[in-house]
Amino acid sequence: TTTSLRPKGLRATIGLVVLTAVAVVSIVVRPPMAVRVYLLAHPGAVLAPYVARGQTWLTMATSAPVWRAEAAAEHPATEHRVLPTDGIVVLVVVDALRADLIASEAHADRLPNLHAMRHAGVWVEEARTTAPATIVALTSMFSGRYFSEIAWTTGFRIDELPWPHADTTPRLPEVLSAAGVRTTVIHGVEWLAQDTGVIGRFDDNTRLVATEREAGLFYVESSRLVDATLERLRPAPDGPQFFYLHLLEGHAPYESGNESTPPFERYLGDLALVDAQIGRLRETLATPALAQRALLVVTADHGEAFGEHGANFHSTTLYEEMVRVPLLFEGRALEPRVVRGPVTLLDLAPTILDLFRSAAPASFSHGATLVPMIAQGAPARPRPLLIDSGRHQRALVFPDGFKVIEDRRYGTVELFDLRADPGERRNLVDDLPDEASARLGALQSFFAAHERKAPGYATPVRLP
Repeated sequence: TTTSLRPKGLRATIGLVVLTAVAVVSIVVRPPMAVRVYLLAHPGAVLAPYVARGQTWLTMATSAPVWRAEAAAEHPATEHRVLPTDGIVVLVVVDALRADLIASEAHADRLPNLHAMRHAGVWVEEARTTAPATIVALTSMFSGRYFSEIAWTTGFRIDELPWPHADTTPRLPEVLSAAGVRTTVIHGVEWLAQDTGVIGRFDDNTRLVATEREAGLFYVESSRLVDATLERLRPAPDGPQFFYLHLLEGHAPYESGNESTPPFERYLGDLALVDAQIGRLRETLATPALAQRALLVVTADHGEAFGEHGANFHSTTLYEEMVRVPLLFEGRALEPRVVRGPVTLLDLAPTILDLFRSAAPASFSHGATLVPMIAQGAPARPRPLLIDSGRHQRALVFPDGFKVIEDRRYGTVELFDLRADPGERRNLVDDLPDEASARLGALQSFFAAHERKAPGYATPVRLP
């Protein structure tokens, strides 16, 4: 018996030696960056994460920093007047709504109201979120700060993940309330409560109680949220008003159809439910009592993936399918137009403050008001825009269309030319090493200057 086992044992020993040798060579001899990224994107590559971590010290040298932490200043309101002094702004964030569903006419029959807004209002065609995950994206949107600038701490009452409940940066509704604008959020989820630090403190923060059907979901249905909102809009409320709604049907798991229905079709079916509710809001805001006062803004917290780059759902990558979002404005004072050029959801808070004739505090200085663009058709200001995930993934999109992505967990870098390669299929790091080094240097130097620094604090990882 012992003799019969020796060949198997010998083969196992040889196999282990070969495997170890491959791992060592993989760490010492760096494969092309595109190969490293590909391996990490495919879960069958057992050694890939270890190889990538071992090669972190081999990451390319970067160019000199180009960002500086300059003193931020308050942004005064512009002279463009879109709303009267008693204006009403209704901000709707649709969870997981991809930008290309609005950009393409292919889905106009399933999403008629969103497409009607695109044609009848102002469509900002190149908008990006700051993170592909809801909590991080909303916290940035309402605070004007990137994930790495915000204080995230564990031990909050909801779960053991880091939350921004202790962060003292002003949030949009608090600034609006101080300026005399009444703020209202109607929702059905615990993470939009007053004390989470995600969206800040509203004058009216109403959480609807889940029905028996909704108890099996993780949210309150959009129809009920819109019902409650319309109750507050009829009759027209006095004074300036800001409403926020977060509609969650588009989030996985998709409920439309059945098990045999492809995921993308179920996703579209769920978004059609949201679209119908946006139609109800459009109809009400267009009535004579509100039309001259109201502006409807629709966007998304992030996109959604359906197999692109080997990923599904959201939060795990910084590719365009996850970070490009629609941004639509519709109101009686706005002429139909397309705003071209990249903008960030950090621009939303300064824009809403500007609509109410209120200056944006210095803490919102990463963003810029879009009012001149949506009101007068002014071009978008060319500037690099950052994406800062809670997973130690960061990206920088440049005005010339180049985009650099850094994954600090695995030491990988990607460089894409979005104008020539909008699907981000060709990583140019190995073809353009000097270009990649310069772009990565710009990304890293921003966070070297702006990342939150405090004794004993390190920027955490937040999953999801």
